[in-house]
Amino acid sequence: MWNRRFVQLLSIEALLQMGGFLTRPIIANYAVDLGASAPIAGLLAGMLATAALAMRPVSGAVSDRLSKKTLLVIASALFALGAFGCALVHSVFLMGVFLALQGFAFAFKSAIVISLVPLVVPTRNTGSGVGWMGLAYTLAVALGPAVGSSVGLALGYPMTFMLSGVVLAGALVLAALFKAPAEAAGHALSGEGAAAGDASGAGDDAGDALLAAAAQEAEEQALEGAPAPDEATAGGVPAGRPARRFSPSTLFYLPIIPLAVVGGMLMVAQGITSSFVLMAGEMQGIEGVSLYFVFYSIANLGARPLAGRASDAWGVRRVAAPMMLVAIAGMVALAFADSLVGVAVGGLCMGLGQGSAYAAIQAESVRGVPPDQLGRSANTYFIGPDLSMGLGPVAGGAVLQTWGPTGMYLFNAASILVALVMFLNLGRLRSWSRARREER
Repeated sequence: MWNRRFVQLLSIEALLQMGGFLTRPIIANYAVDLGASAPIAGLLAGMLATAALAMRPVSGAVSDRLSKKTLLVIASALFALGAFGCALVHSVFLMGVFLALQGFAFAFKSAIVISLVPLVVPTRNTGSGVGWMGLAYTLAVALGPAVGSSVGLALGYPMTFMLSGVVLAGALVLAALFKAPAEAAGHALSGEGAAAGDASGAGDDAGDALLAAAAQEAEEQALEGAPAPDEATAGGVPAGRPARRFSPSTLFYLPIIPLAVVGGMLMVAQGITSSFVLMAGEMQGIEGVSLYFVFYSIANLGARPLAGRASDAWGVRRVAAPMMLVAIAGMVALAFADSLVGVAVGGLCMGLGQGSAYAAIQAESVRGVPPDQLGRSANTYFIGPDLSMGLGPVAGGAVLQTWGPTGMYLFNAASILVALVMFLNLGRLRSWSRARREER
């Protein structure tokens, strides 16, 4: 697995994540210093997620059509431009523009990096590769905010953005030097492998439909142990049936939607806890509750790569399901914590349980997917976590205000339990979804 391309890709991801998290905790404060009101500062703090979500419907499809290396270079350049722009401007509006550029870049980067993993590592190591990519995120979460906040307090917020720009420029250089595999070159038309010479384009659409159906059946086989169908009739779609020129599958990889929902529900607890654990700790009268992030990161550092490797060896079901139970235990521990011991248990259980389950499910979103649809698959999966990270804290804040910290953490535990129930019924959900499509 540890070949030159994978090491290059991991290094690029690590620098992009670190460069982003250097500035994440200071955006709102910097905006206020520039004269923004508290609501506008909050809007700017969430601009990356908002802009990324707006681009999700097209970023996956574009990353399958065009060269993934070229798009990775462009995304890295936009990240660096956004950081340097925020460092140099003194306008709330222009700051919002540069942060939006980073959000657009993030939508492409996240889809491209994960979709490249199956192309640069052996198929049997897909889970391990995705797990190590998640490790770059964990390290950035653990170190980036602390370094960024320290630089901001000592030298000013513009210098933090300048430092971020330098780190992101390093990622741009590595992206330009990245040796992309031939499969990452892009596909001018979906389904061109099935009908490359059809001038009318109808054959391309039919080929795309067959490829999508075949990939869906292959993924169901991986999760349920069912035999793969014949390619000519994959998914119950006869080879001669014409396909519509435009459908949701043009932008999204439909077989991944159930996994995206499960991953999104799993991230509700993460988004709420990250946003309110400090406030909840004050309400519970626990000192040093910020150590939750230290315990979470320590457990997560080991969990992600090990979970990916375990899912390669044993399958996603044997990893994700028990780890969700561990995450639920962590939320229950936080709900009834009255000292730092409860916080430590909660952080360790969440880092191990949520980190492992999420890494295994994320790896499954690109396992066995045809190369010309990897971008759409990775992008479709991220829609669920994006929505949960954006909307989860809104619901969590309301629950915290109404029922207090105990109610909030039990709400988080319930969301993970829902994710577990949906995950255990994933095969039935996919069979039902396939039946509905065949009826249409």
